[in-house]
Amino acid sequence: MRWLIGLASMTGLGLLLSFFDTATDDFTAPFARSEPPIALVAMIGATATAAIMWRAVRDWPDEPARWHNDGPWTVVIVATIWSAIAAALVVAHATSLIEGQRNFPPSRTITYRNVLFGIARASNVARGGARAELQSIGVSVGIAQKDYDFMLGKRSRGPSVVRSAGRFCLRADLQRSGPHFRLTRRSLPRGHVVRCPRVQGRILSVPAR
Repeated sequence: MRWLIGLASMTGLGLLLSFFDTATDDFTAPFARSEPPIALVAMIGATATAAIMWRAVRDWPDEPARWHNDGPWTVVIVATIWSAIAAALVVAHATSLIEGQRNFPPSRTITYRNVLFGIARASNVARGGARAELQSIGVSVGIAQKDYDFMLGKRSRGPSVVRSAGRFCLRADLQRSGPHFRLTRRSLPRGHVVRCPRVQGRILSVPAR
């Protein structure tokens, strides 16, 4: 029970960190570099949970009957998967926040408001949202379903992937600190997808601290 309470606390911590971890990863230092440590921590946590939970349930009585065959195994498997997810959640968001503080200190970070980024394509995702892949930088950000419908040009169900073909841009805030760049939000509300202006190559934003 203490271990399960610890897993619940770790899950709550991961969700709390995700509330503060809203910016995209640094364009110049892809988050993929942190994936091996995250996977390693998740594996260690899952292994420890499997061992502890099996030790806890192996001596359970055979009654009631539901625990006689599959009950202990179900507890071990669910707790192991839960542990891996909770550990990965905490480490992923903690790593992202630490890297953000290191690469984007407030004293040296400039924010450019309403920068226009060309959209390469957009695709539907679960839970009524969509994602847009930005041209050149290869960054994917979340957009509102209504912005995805705007790209389709209709409100009814459309294809799962829409190619922009230079017609649509994403309006978002960009942060710069030395050689590092990132968007201030990885998921944007409705109204951030617009038609690209015909005039190209001009300054489209004003830097603001």
